[in-house]
Amino acid sequence: MYYLDKMSQSEIGKIIGVTPSMVSRLLTEARDKNLVEITVHSPLITNRELEKKIQEKYSVQKVRIVSVRNYEMPWLRYIGNLGARVLEEELSDGMVVGFSWGATLKAVAEALADIPLQKVRIAELSGALGSNSADYQGHELTLTLSKKLNAEYFLLHAPFLCSDSSVCASLLENEVVSRPLSLAKQASVGVSGIGSLDLLRGTMARFGYLSEQTVKDLRSIDTVGNVCGLFFDKHGNPVNSEICKRIITIDYDSWFKIPTRIGIAGGPDKVEPIKSAMLGGYITNLVTDSCTAELILNSE
Repeated sequence: MYYLDKMSQSEIGKIIGVTPSMVSRLLTEARDKNLVEITVHSPLITNRELEKKIQEKYSVQKVRIVSVRNYEMPWLRYIGNLGARVLEEELSDGMVVGFSWGATLKAVAEALADIPLQKVRIAELSGALGSNSADYQGHELTLTLSKKLNAEYFLLHAPFLCSDSSVCASLLENEVVSRPLSLAKQASVGVSGIGSLDLLRGTMARFGYLSEQTVKDLRSIDTVGNVCGLFFDKHGNPVNSEICKRIITIDYDSWFKIPTRIGIAGGPDKVEPIKSAMLGGYITNLVTDSCTAELILNSE
């Protein structure tokens, strides 16, 4: 009655036949015994000044930056919460949403509100990671989105990285793979993380998709990052590397035809990838944190 019905202690006392002081003691006892849990929801604070500076410098359509003190606080969760709000602003009945995978997008999927839309379809943008990365898998994230949005889902039953280019080409001709990718090409909104070549922090490296030699080869041609497995150099230009021919993902042209392309990322290893993704037009909307934004603006 006190917490849910907003009744005063005096009103409650009259109903149950005790004094207001007794009601106060009962409420204290309930909190002490963990019968009542109080959660304070801290509102997201955005940094409009940094948003404006990055938007003007890199000519992206929309920039949203959540304020964080440092990288020791749960900044990834904050980015995910803000990313979810940005995605919610773009949603409407009858649309197709393309969604990738990764730690950041997991935070987005978890923070997304339940919005029962009509005739929405969710399509995976890239193939699956290994079994040791279940939490970040596109399958799991796509299913989470479909439940929250009352949407139909289309899973991409194929590995992200194939053993060689011929296997990749063969799988892309299979209807099980081509169907969800064809749907992804119809997306009005595409959502992706922005990957780096960092061997310690990058999702692809941590799960064994980027070896030290592969990273060395990619860096030798100025590669700095990727969006949906589409690698690019420091100027935002596509790179021609052997690994690119083994990745099952939406193709460059189809990704760029998606009207709203939301890139969500943060962290010191993501500074160069984010800059290059904006320069190359890979993303129309950026969601990041204030620490990363300041590093972007202060870098050459």
